[in-house]
Amino acid sequence: VYPNPSRGEFNISFDLERRQDVNLSITNNLGEVIFTDELKEQEGQYSKTIDLGNKANGIYMINISTNNQNIIQKIVIG
Repeated sequence: VYPNPSRGEFNISFDLERRQDVNLSITNNLGEVIFTDELKEQEGQYSKTIDLGNKANGIYMINISTNNQNIIQKIVIG
């Protein structure tokens, strides 16, 4: 996740060694889901630019879930 902190627009990228489903969600500090992306049978490099410039400044949680792994990353918008 970069840049972090961000003014609202940031990039998420990761590599997957084998084909699997990926669920990406971003939540605010109240736990409300403000962005989701679901990918079926994703393999290789994933890269996406996300713009949260219309959201309030603060800390957001990015949750990336695959078939066998769950990664949580913070992003600071300010």
